[in-house]
Amino acid sequence: MSARSNFISSIVMLSVTLVFFWQIFLIEEDPFGHGMDPDTFPLSVGIVLVALCASFVLSSFFSMHKGKKEKDATMPFTLFGRLICNLPSELHLFVVWVIPMATIAFLYVGLMTLIQYLVPSIICLSSTLALFGNRGTRMLFVIPTISMTFYYIIFFGILRLSEPRGLIFEFDNYYIFGTLRKLIGI
Repeated sequence: MSARSNFISSIVMLSVTLVFFWQIFLIEEDPFGHGMDPDTFPLSVGIVLVALCASFVLSSFFSMHKGKKEKDATMPFTLFGRLICNLPSELHLFVVWVIPMATIAFLYVGLMTLIQYLVPSIICLSSTLALFGNRGTRMLFVIPTISMTFYYIIFFGILRLSEPRGLIFEFDNYYIFGTLRKLIGI
């Protein structure tokens, strides 16, 4: 991707982040709640995202003006890559990157409706890492399992976000994390 494309992408990311950041201030406070306010965690995440997007805008702006070029991304499928290497560049990018990412996204939503959140998140993160060229047991199994389990514990266990019930497999995590939530005071 060129530096100009990075700059345009960073502007779009910053504008979307600012729209969601503005919505954080519309979260109502719970007058009877105890512990953290409902907007504390989203506000801290929003501040970090705005800072990251702003740094991406500045970084891509300066690299665009310095004329730095990025290396072309390697194709994720080497056998499939030989068949499509003569396609026009837009169609080539569509076939190599957009179709697999869309497939992973639809697979994720489908699996989440069947078996809840944790296992589909691990599977789809592993698939996405494989698509972008990551190989090995650590990158395809260990890191997705640890990171998604940590994410699940924080958001669905401690902060008690609503999780859609699975059609094949369902469970309520209140019994798993209820004691931890009482210990923390949330």
